Amino acid sequence: PHRVKLRKNRHSWLYVVLFLILARVSYLVLLEPQSVRSSALYRRFIMSDEEKKQNEQQPAAVSKPVTADASKQLDRALLADEPAWSALVLGATGETGRKLVRELAVSPRTTKVKAVVRRQLSADDIKAKFELDGEKDADAIKKIELVVVDYDKLDESKDAFSVDKAFCCLGTTRSRAGSAEAFRKVDFTYVVNAAKLLKENNTKHFSLMTSKGTNKDSFLLYPQVKGQAEEACRALGFERYSVFRPGLLLTGRDHSRYGEAFAQWLMPKMHWMLSDENKAIATDTVAKGMFQNALHQPFAADELFENAAIFKIAATQGGKS
Repeated sequence: PHRVKLRKNRHSWLYVVLFLILARVSYLVLLEPQSVRSSALYRRFIMSDEEKKQNEQQPAAVSKPVTADASKQLDRALLADEPAWSALVLGATGETGRKLVRELAVSPRTTKVKAVVRRQLSADDIKAKFELDGEKDADAIKKIELVVVDYDKLDESKDAFSVDKAFCCLGTTRSRAGSAEAFRKVDFTYVVNAAKLLKENNTKHFSLMTSKGTNKDSFLLYPQVKGQAEEACRALGFERYSVFRPGLLLTGRDHSRYGEAFAQWLMPKMHWMLSDENKAIATDTVAKGMFQNALHQPFAADELFENAAIFKIAATQGGKS
């Protein structure tokens, strides 16, 4: 009897260990705890003078966003009388950005799509990257204009940032960037500097993709920087400002980190037990949501779409969801 009891105890402990491992992996992927460098201790004793200066320069929010209610149909009228418009996509070759470029290019509602990239792409690269067919999508391909920029010298490309509507899908992670400082440069400095140029060029509608859990007051680097970028762009005062906070992004790329690869495999299998707010979301769904929102009347001048609302608005066609 004692041996049987010991075996049961061993099995119980095994389940506990497996649960803790799974919880740890999920935490690594979803919350980026390596960014704990941005905690109070880090800010006090380790943070560089440049980072401290950036934190001090965060503008106060000029308004509070109106959050789209995903429990409703999100029915809104199309901007039917609006003339065809020009668009610009930051982060155009990223997993979400390239899907968005395609959505915009194949739409009859756009006249030109400026894809902001760091290096020139060949004609074949453009077709492959944006999933366009050379014959069927010939008109869409003609709409795409590559804007090659150096993000550290963005002012040199100011004239190219003159468009009607702009979409920002620019972002990285601390592990890919290599350091907290490099991550902040991409997800805050590059994003805000680009938004400033768009505002100076009188862009009317700016859409920004950040992430679920974004919070400028977080002690974690990832949600903190995303939140600071949201606030800084909000303070610029665009005529219409739309923020999208998707959950874990499902992508088609190979993942170098085991935690990411595991989450990409696991999360779709858990959809049946999760609400839309907590599901992982495909990059093409986010792209469709951002595009469809730009076609419809705004909820407010400053609007926020959390994960569940993105699912809803992505399914919108002809003014109905």
